[in-house]
Amino acid sequence: ALVSRENFEQLRSFLKKRVEEFKDEIQSGKADANPYRYKKENACEYCKFKPVCSFAGLGGKEERKLCDLEAGEVWGKIGQSNKDK
Repeated sequence: ALVSRENFEQLRSFLKKRVEEFKDEIQSGKADANPYRYKKENACEYCKFKPVCSFAGLGGKEERKLCDLEAGEVWGKIGQSNKDK
């Protein structure tokens, strides 16, 4: 197995919570650009809305910086997020 049953259930719960959060944001009209940067790659490189978005031109806005995490750190963050319900 790639993950334990416990980790799978944690991931499932985490994703269910995130989908609900996204749904609530969309229904409330929130549609902010929130791209990431990971090393030399950023989401804007692949975005089909890049020509009209102008994220880079919005003063004061920064990309979310992603970093490498060990598997234990990922599962710890997922577990903590599930406790914060």
